Amino acid sequence: QLGPSRGQRRGTSFSSGTCYYEALFGELARRSSRSEQACSRWYRTRFIPCFIQQLARHAIPRPGLPALLKRLRDRGTGLAIISDYGWVAERLRALKIAPSLFDILLSTEELGALKPSPAAIQQVRRQWGLAREAVLVVGDRQDRDGESARAAGVGYRHVRTGLTTWTGRQEQMSWQDAQQAMEEFSTGGAA
Repeated sequence: QLGPSRGQRRGTSFSSGTCYYEALFGELARRSSRSEQACSRWYRTRFIPCFIQQLARHAIPRPGLPALLKRLRDRGTGLAIISDYGWVAERLRALKIAPSLFDILLSTEELGALKPSPAAIQQVRRQWGLAREAVLVVGDRQDRDGESARAAGVGYRHVRTGLTTWTGRQEQMSWQDAQQAMEEFSTGGAA
């Protein structure tokens, strides 16, 4: 029930994360015949901990990612992670990636606007005072990351995963090509 309930929240900007969660748990309650409080408790005490546990057991970061992030940080490049789920620091730690490698950890749930809303990218831009051309979004979901970047008017590079279908709007990049693009972008080159 969670997938369809979250899916119904896409494209809607709530005034806050609290309002988003109220709508999500209200829809989960309707679909499951449980109370909103029970749905909230399940999400926070069962779903998210299991999600983090599964990441720790089965997910493997892309080769060279922590080293790349460190090089970019050392160069002075601002790094933000924007995720549709909360508990970003905990999920990074489950992947054995130090949250401290990022300047901003942002959950679209907590913001109240899931991807493809451009709200999170716009918030990062405002916080850092960046022009659109100074931002590069790298993602693995065209329908979420790519559409968010396009709506925000910033650059986007799509990294091939093998797990998602590609619509052909923009060329997919291998992980090696994406690393090179990020390195070039961080030194003022074209990505």
